[in-house]
Amino acid sequence: MGALIDNIHTFIDDDRATHLLSKYYGGRYTGSRFDIAHQLKSPDPNRFTAHDIAAVATLSVPLAGSAVVGLIEREDRLTELLREVPHDIDLADASDDVIEAVFAVQRELDVVNGIGHVTRSKLLAHKRPRLVPIRDRHVLTALIDRHSGEFTQPLRNALLADGSIAERLGVVQQQACIPQPISTLRTLDVIVWMATHGDSQVVD
Repeated sequence: MGALIDNIHTFIDDDRATHLLSKYYGGRYTGSRFDIAHQLKSPDPNRFTAHDIAAVATLSVPLAGSAVVGLIEREDRLTELLREVPHDIDLADASDDVIEAVFAVQRELDVVNGIGHVTRSKLLAHKRPRLVPIRDRHVLTALIDRHSGEFTQPLRNALLADGSIAERLGVVQQQACIPQPISTLRTLDVIVWMATHGDSQVVD
């Protein structure tokens, strides 16, 4: 866990962190709409809707028709499981029971043809932005030195062990003057992604 904490601080304490966050939400990255576009806000926190599917597409992960059909066919069960996942809690404050409730939704999504671990994380992150981190290979490689495997629990433990991480991310977000507040998890995700990959995709 110490290595993860050190890696997080490498990015969030960097002088470029505020600039990278501001640049991302400056309008030229489609993924910036994932969090802040009111048109993509789902009207039901416990149901995967077309809003969530459209939001995931802004992160360059369009869902195949088979995946959309799978979500429709499993709608009742997924809704039942989502009701067990609180929407007003941060990952650092999540109990083991809450984490297990998240994993239960993940396991149900895993059954849907065409939804891999990256897509499921983005769907869940749109429903529970304060609780579920997005899985991106650039971010995972930078923080845990691998592009797959366990991430949610190690990140929770790091946030719980070092409260300065959330404090620093709050400061960076405020300094970046983005259009509206985003979650601590998303702030971290964007900073690391921009520093390792995204900043080179759009010229200032």
